[in-house]
Amino acid sequence: MMVLVALISSAQIDIENSKVDITAYWSKGDKYKYEKELFDYTIQGTDTIYNGGALDVFTLEVVDTMPDGYIVEYRSLSQEVYMSDPTMKNLLELAYSAIREFPIRYKTDIHGSLLDVVNFEEYSNAVAGGIDIIFSELNLRLKEENIDKASCDSMNIVITTALERVKKDRLSKPNLLADNPLRLPFGFHGRSWKLNHGDISYLKAPSPWNTNEMVDVECEIYIPELNPETSWVNAVMNQYYNRDQLKPSYSEALKNLFSSLGRQLDLSTVSLDVDVANHLSLYVHTNTGWVDNVYYQSRIEASGQVKIKGWTMNLVFDE
Repeated sequence: MMVLVALISSAQIDIENSKVDITAYWSKGDKYKYEKELFDYTIQGTDTIYNGGALDVFTLEVVDTMPDGYIVEYRSLSQEVYMSDPTMKNLLELAYSAIREFPIRYKTDIHGSLLDVVNFEEYSNAVAGGIDIIFSELNLRLKEENIDKASCDSMNIVITTALERVKKDRLSKPNLLADNPLRLPFGFHGRSWKLNHGDISYLKAPSPWNTNEMVDVECEIYIPELNPETSWVNAVMNQYYNRDQLKPSYSEALKNLFSSLGRQLDLSTVSLDVDVANHLSLYVHTNTGWVDNVYYQSRIEASGQVKIKGWTMNLVFDE
């Protein structure tokens, strides 16, 4: 395991102008170990409910270098799932074990920004096969435990729904690109940033209630801290979703929820005020381009309830 040291001069940090260039200085064989911990909370009034999480230990290794970029391999070493429901916990652990058998290879540009999944077809085939094995194994366990037919059918519905969700997430290239350890942490690479100067941009992102509906998002990025002596730089990103554009998808989600319960919803009786925001903070070593101490949080507030999901990602230095 490599140790982050100043391999070259700190030319990437321009103290006189309070600017920093963030880019990748990688070589074939560079390999780092990370821990990524997911969390999920719901806040209702004064009560905070922990919905579960997971701990993923993995490596990122540069397996090839090219004139226009790098091939970086993500290889999962272990996962631990935290859930109160033992059936769902077991299901997710089995799903993770199948996925862990096959690494993912990402292509980045010369700066280290994500471009593509180069072994997507092989990876998706391996995951699909693993999920089918899991489904067969769980069905066999249900039969062995002599569970009554009604309960067995109910559990099958839960299992099938969960596995289909895993398939959708893992067998879709857009989803796999969106949910990976490179996209956000290495998204600052390839540009120059100025200390305490907010860089504002606007983009489109899917609504939390309808992924097919895109809404405007204001994105603010700034550098609150840089240290030329250690070559570490703190980068922060805040995203704010357009509230008015979120209301149609939120109201539709409410109507669908009430309909599934056999009820009708009078929209005039409920508040459609919603607030969706994302926050990312990390440290990046400018002499190597590798990141550490990453914190990401997605916050959704609606109907008096706050849902917080996110993750932390940290470098692991083996002794």
